[in-house]
Amino acid sequence: MPLETTSPQNAIPTEEITLLGLREFLYGIILSAPILLLAMAPMFGLSVEAWIDPHINQFLQLILTSLVIVTCGRSIVSRGIRSIATSNLNMFTLLFWSHPTMSTVPILGSQGSWSIAEYLGSYDIGQTQATDGFAWYASMVNGVGDWLLPLLNQSPDPYGHSLWQVVLHVITYVTVMTLGSMMFAKFWIETTNMGPKDVAKQIENTGMQIPGFRKNPKVLERILMRYIPPVTLFSGAFVGLLAAGADLLGTVGNATGTGLLLAVGIILRTYEQIQKEPAMEMHPVLREFFGAE
Repeated sequence: MPLETTSPQNAIPTEEITLLGLREFLYGIILSAPILLLAMAPMFGLSVEAWIDPHINQFLQLILTSLVIVTCGRSIVSRGIRSIATSNLNMFTLLFWSHPTMSTVPILGSQGSWSIAEYLGSYDIGQTQATDGFAWYASMVNGVGDWLLPLLNQSPDPYGHSLWQVVLHVITYVTVMTLGSMMFAKFWIETTNMGPKDVAKQIENTGMQIPGFRKNPKVLERILMRYIPPVTLFSGAFVGLLAAGADLLGTVGNATGTGLLLAVGIILRTYEQIQKEPAMEMHPVLREFFGAE
């Protein structure tokens, strides 16, 4: 099935869609039956461990579950992989706009009843990049040609959008990048034991304390709450603004702002690791380059 918007000329016949869906449904039932048996047999008093080793049992469940996902959701998975490969992460709006079956879903589908698909994201025939709707407003602004030149020339952008739409596109994209970076920063400190509660426990375990305050993890946590969350959100917002700014201005090689930040971070991390190596084992030229002398 194509990834383009279907038109009456290239639409897939309804009978073929029905047979394809029925075949995937039957495959799903056949592959799900042994998974149900392996996973739920002990609940009915059947000892699966007497037949199959527990490690092999888990491995079989993993293989069969993967086959169910690949077989039943093959069309959706293939579109998702193709969407990620082309950096067009608007997979769901594209599916609801062009997929022969999903486009008929009420409210979300472009052909469904009470459809709002036009506001979520609309696509030209044969295109995988949104041209209007929220999917377009939240998509990456690819260099000054998408926003600055149209504003300076007082002319529509390459997609034919008016100037106020171009400005709203920039504002929406920067806002989404900033809020997304702030949420990721918050998630990062909570999952890497860098939050106020975890840091307070680490300080207590090392025997340190803040002068003038009781040696109590609750007290330390309240003090750290004043600094860690605001700094985390501010730094996350700054990284998001930096990445969005790189996308707005464009980078050499047409790289994204996020990719540029990752590249710089990896280079700096590699430099720090090399610098921590024993300086005396380095070549004299390398010692001078890394400031070891």
